Amino acid sequence: MENSETAHHLIEVQSLLNKVSFHKKNIKQNFQRTDSIKQQREKSQQRLEEVHTLLKSVDESFNNEDLQLQKESKELEHKNQQRNLVTSEKELNAIEHDIITLEESISQLEQKALEHLEEKEKLEQEISDLSSFCEGSLKSLQNVEKEVEQLNQNEDQQINNYQDRIDQIISLLPPVIGKEFLGLIEKFEDNKPLSFLKSGNCGQCHYSIPRALEEALQKSFCLEFCPNCNRVLIPENVPH
Repeated sequence: MENSETAHHLIEVQSLLNKVSFHKKNIKQNFQRTDSIKQQREKSQQRLEEVHTLLKSVDESFNNEDLQLQKESKELEHKNQQRNLVTSEKELNAIEHDIITLEESISQLEQKALEHLEEKEKLEQEISDLSSFCEGSLKSLQNVEKEVEQLNQNEDQQINNYQDRIDQIISLLPPVIGKEFLGLIEKFEDNKPLSFLKSGNCGQCHYSIPRALEEALQKSFCLEFCPNCNRVLIPENVPH
């Protein structure tokens, strides 16, 4: 196999690797669609649990205040009845003081009860909204998962087609070059095991290539590596 042909095969492999990378990114982006819905559902379900706990606490406070309100209301009624029966001014003053204290306490309890009732209504509405979202988003998630599965099957098919072509090209290379290039493919996760010379510099890391190496590559392509990033160097006179 001529050196220029080897170079063209390696260039084609890198081009195919870039396409494989593109489709892998598509697969990742497709999965992100379902991940986004799952994260929203998880946050909503966590919040739903929190709101249920808050509602339980508000209910307990409201019930306790209601019991206390009933107790003090009865006590106030009793004090008002007593006031009509007292015979001394001292007893009257004491009962009236108790009545004022009870009325203030009852007013505060009524205000707290009203606030807790409003809070309870808000929490119940939030529970309803969150429950509706969780139910609706489950259906959405199932639909998106089916769509993503189909899309990713198509992406996988494209990747397999490109990989078959890569394997075919590698098999056409001299065994030593083919084996070494496969090692480079595994090493460089960015799918760029090749680097084109550009004005005497490595096109990937921009390292200044020794003049002797550059001239040797320009005359006849051979498997030479950038001294800095270890990518295979492709001379500028090889079309790509």
